[in-house]
Amino acid sequence: MGDDPLSSQSLMNNEDRQSSPGNTKTNPPVPLDTLKRTPFILILALLYTTITLFSWTVLCTLTNRPFGTRSYNTDLHSVDGLDDYEKGTRSFGQNERILRAARFCQSLASVLTIPLTSMSMALADKGWNDPVLITKLITGGWKRYGSIFLICALVLNLIGASISPLQGLFVSYKSIKIPTEKSSSSLIDLQTWIDFAADPYNNRWSIPEQTAKLRSRLISTVNTDPQYRLWSRGTGYNISTDGLSQACAESRQSTFGKMPNISDPFWAQPPSGFQTGLWQQFAPRINFTTEHKKIPTDEFPDDCKTKPGALYMHYANMTDRGGYIVDICMPANQSQSPWKATRERQDFSEELYVKMTVDWKWNENPSYAHLKSFVPGNYSFKITLSTTAGYFELPNYRNGHLPGPLLDSFADGAEQDCGAQCSYQTLPFHGSILERRSSNETSKIDTVKALQDIHELTESVLSIGPLLSIVLVLFTERSYLDISHTIAATYLELGETLQTYGAGCADTLPIIKLLHEEDKKPVSMHLDPCVSIGEYYHEGPQKLGADYIWLFAGEAKSFNYVDYDRHSPSPRQIENAFTAAAFLAVDVWMEQSKLWSPYSTSGSLNWDMGVDQQIPNISHAGKVLISLLLGTYIFCILGLSLYITWTPRWTNQLDSFAMMRIGSSQLGQFPLRLAHNPDNVKALDKLPGWIGSTQGGKIDKTEYMYSLDLGGEESLQGRRRYCSYATEEDK
Repeated sequence: MGDDPLSSQSLMNNEDRQSSPGNTKTNPPVPLDTLKRTPFILILALLYTTITLFSWTVLCTLTNRPFGTRSYNTDLHSVDGLDDYEKGTRSFGQNERILRAARFCQSLASVLTIPLTSMSMALADKGWNDPVLITKLITGGWKRYGSIFLICALVLNLIGASISPLQGLFVSYKSIKIPTEKSSSSLIDLQTWIDFAADPYNNRWSIPEQTAKLRSRLISTVNTDPQYRLWSRGTGYNISTDGLSQACAESRQSTFGKMPNISDPFWAQPPSGFQTGLWQQFAPRINFTTEHKKIPTDEFPDDCKTKPGALYMHYANMTDRGGYIVDICMPANQSQSPWKATRERQDFSEELYVKMTVDWKWNENPSYAHLKSFVPGNYSFKITLSTTAGYFELPNYRNGHLPGPLLDSFADGAEQDCGAQCSYQTLPFHGSILERRSSNETSKIDTVKALQDIHELTESVLSIGPLLSIVLVLFTERSYLDISHTIAATYLELGETLQTYGAGCADTLPIIKLLHEEDKKPVSMHLDPCVSIGEYYHEGPQKLGADYIWLFAGEAKSFNYVDYDRHSPSPRQIENAFTAAAFLAVDVWMEQSKLWSPYSTSGSLNWDMGVDQQIPNISHAGKVLISLLLGTYIFCILGLSLYITWTPRWTNQLDSFAMMRIGSSQLGQFPLRLAHNPDNVKALDKLPGWIGSTQGGKIDKTEYMYSLDLGGEESLQGRRRYCSYATEEDK
C-alpha cells in the first residue's frame, strides 16, 4: 500500500523531501494552524436553558397566580386585595399571551433536548441509544463495552428524554373564571334601614300607605305566579314533580303555591338565584313560619282590651237572620317594633287570636242546600307567625353557586371573612323607635274598631311586624269585617238598580287567591273569585262578613254549588297563605327604601361573572420532581457546554468528514470490507478512544509542528500548531 499523502508520517517527512537534492519537484509546505475554540454550543445551551426555564417558570407561576397580582382568587378582604382585583382586570389578557408563549417554548425545548445532549457529549457513535449495546451492558458486557462516559451519556440523555413526558403527565390545564369588570347596585342594609325607618322625621311614607300597597299586592298576587324574590337553599327544582316551567326552573324562581315543597324558602332583595361570580357578597334574608291552631274559646286573651299596647278589635254585625261577632287580639305590645336595628340574626314571633260567632238562617228547603257557604257556630283559632332575619352569602363561584345558610352573627363572623368587598357601606342613621299611645275604649256601634285611633297607632311606629301588616289589611278598615267601608258597600246606594248587575263582581278580596290549592278550586261560594253583587244585594253585608271571617277558621269543608266544588281552606292552606302574605308585607316594607337616597339606607352589591381562561394545573409533587430533573439536566448541559467552549477543538462537529479523517489514520487495520457483527472485529477492542497529537519536525528553532493522532501520546493544546488542510489563503 502506498504512502497516504495526508498521513501524519508523510506530513512530518514532507519537509525533508522538499530539501532533498534528488527531488526534481518542490512540494508545497504543509499548512499549519492552531486549534480553535467555538462558542456555538454554549450559545445553544444558553438558548435552550432560557427557553426551558421560561416555559417551566411560567407554568409553575400561572398554576398559583397570574403575573401582576397575588392570586387568581383575589383577596377582596383588604385594600391591597381590591387593588389586585383592579390590576387583574387589566393583566389577564397579557397572562393568556404569556401562557401561549410558554407552551410554544415547552414544545420547542422538547424537540431540542436530545440533539443538544448529543452535541454536548460529543459522541462519536450513538451507543447511548443502541438497545443492543445497552442490553449487553446489563447482561455482563461491562468490561468490554462499558465506560464512565457511556454511563454519563446514558444517564444524561435519559434525564433529558424523560422531562417532556413527565411534563405531559403532571401538567394539565383547567378553566377558571378571571375578572373582567365589576358591576354594582344598591342593596338594602338591614340595620340601617330598620334604624332609618324608625326616625320620627320620615314623612315620605306611612303605615296607611304601606297598608294600601300591601292590600293591592294581596289582591293581585296569585299563588301560581313566579316570585322573583322567593329564594331557596335547594339545588334546584324538578320540572316534572314541581309543576314549574322550564324557564322558571332554570331561573330558580318558584311560586307561593310550591313554597311548602321547597327547601328553606326566604325573602331576599336580589332576584332569586342571583350570582355574584368572583365577588363574595352578603345580603339580608327574611323567612317566615306560620302555625294555624284551633283553640278553646277560653284561651282567647280576655284581658286583651286592657293590655298596654295590645291590638284589640271587636266587630258585631248581627240581624235576625244572622251575621257575625268577631274579637281580634294581638296581645303583644304593638307600641314596640319587633325589629332590631342589627345585622346579626334576629328571631321574633307575633300572635293573632281570633274568636268568632257566625250564623245564618238558610232556606230549609232541600233544594236550597247547595247555597250554604259556611257552617254556623263558634270558632276560635290562633295564628303564630315566626320571623327570622339576618344575612346570607349570595351564590358565587366559591360556594358552588348556592346561597349560603343564615348567619348567626354577621357582624362578628362573615363580615370579617368578607372584608373590604362587603363592608358596611352605609352611614348609620341613629333614629329611635317611638312608643305610641293605644286606647282600650270599646264602642257599641256595628263594625267599629274598639281601638279609638288606629291611625295614631300606625303612624308612630313604621317598622311594624309582618303579621301586624297583614292584620291591618285583612281585619281593619276596608276589610269585609268593616264591610260598611268597602267598595261593595257603595253598591247598596244603587238600590233596586243592583238587579241590573245580576251576578257581577263588586270587589276582589285580598289573600283570597293565596288560599287556593294547586288545583285552583274556589274556596268560597260568594267571595271567590270576587264578591258577588247579587249576593250582597240579596243576602246583605252580614252574610258576606260571616263568609269572609269563616275562611280563616280552618274547617276545610266542601260545598257543592251546581256543577262546581268549593272547598273552604284547610289549616295548611291558611298557613301557606299567611306565610306568602308575610313575604309580600316585607317586600312592600323594603321597597319603601326606594323613596330615600341609596346612600342613606343601602349598601353596595357588587358582582363580576368573569370570563373563562385556561391555566396550568400542576401538583406539588410534579413541580418538585420536574424541577429537580430539569435543574440537574441544565446544570450538566451548561457544565459540558462551558467545558467544550473553553477546550480547543480539532473539529467543529463529529460529522462524516470527521469520521473519514479518523478512519483514514487506520487504513491498514480497517479496510473497506463487510462487517455484519462489529463485535467480531478484535482490532476495535485495541483501538484507543481519544484524539491526541504526535510531535513532528521543527518549524523554527523553538517551535515544532504537530499532527493529530488517534491515541496520541500528548494531549491537544491550543497554542501548538498542527498540520491542517490548506485553505484559500494558503493557496
